[in-house]
Amino acid sequence: AWMGVAKSHEAVAAGLRATLDQLLLQSPCAAAAAASAGEGDAEDAHSCCFETPAAAADVAVSTATSCKACRVAEASVLLLPCRHLCLCGACEAAADACPVCAATKNASVHVLLS
Repeated sequence: AWMGVAKSHEAVAAGLRATLDQLLLQSPCAAAAAASAGEGDAEDAHSCCFETPAAAADVAVSTATSCKACRVAEASVLLLPCRHLCLCGACEAAADACPVCAATKNASVHVLLS
């Protein structure tokens, strides 16, 4: 009898683990982009692969790498689970959600850029 209960609990745990893995793989940003399709989100353009003209390269880099909260410091914090590199160290402490896609911040990783 207890083996049946244990196997049942293992099956439930495996199902929950699979559901969690699927949710972690899904990007909340993709859902937000699909919901706002056609609205022209210019801030998400830096996450796509594209070529910039050489003359505008410096402007594009400085805009793309600036903190999306204060727009002064360089973004050096990667937010999880959305994986946006969009905040500086000072703004990360006060942020509860991603400023790009509004996903709730579960964790953050400080990134060293060279």
